[in-house]
Amino acid sequence: MTDEAFVCRTPLANRMTTRYDTSNADLERAAAALRAGRLRQYFEHIEAIIAGIPYHPLPRKSATNGGDSKQAALSEGFYHTAFHLINECERLDARAEVATHHGRIDEVIRTRNRVYIFELKKDASAQAAVRQMKETKTFKPYLEEDQYGRKPVTLVGASFKRFRSDGEIDWAFEELNHSDLDL
Repeated sequence: MTDEAFVCRTPLANRMTTRYDTSNADLERAAAALRAGRLRQYFEHIEAIIAGIPYHPLPRKSATNGGDSKQAALSEGFYHTAFHLINECERLDARAEVATHHGRIDEVIRTRNRVYIFELKKDASAQAAVRQMKETKTFKPYLEEDQYGRKPVTLVGASFKRFRSDGEIDWAFEELNHSDLDL
């Protein structure tokens, strides 16, 4: 690469870095909060990042209120994708759509001290998401696993609200330990 090409790209890179400084800080803070087990702070930063995603050009499902395009809802898939990409950008050990013999897990994140299992919902309660994980027992392989050591498992339900573009997320969690294998 020539010096001229580098000089031409530098101003764009600087503008991009300046533009996304807030998001980068939110990414770093979200990852630090999750690694420290501070779910409230983690979701505050996730909400800020999602709220910053331009949603006008995104495909939407037609609204149930007579088709008002201003109220058309973002799809659940959008939130799944955004959530996973954010966790990947945070450089967390994140896996999406993990298949187990008990069912599929929306997102698994391993930290040094804990495994987080996420069930993402749209227009349903976060508590219902946690109940679903307990009923389907998708968490069992992570309580049984020895490959990474037996870590405590936290089930996290997250619910994205219909017609919201501010990134607001309702969430609930339940901590499990190895004695919960009999659930």
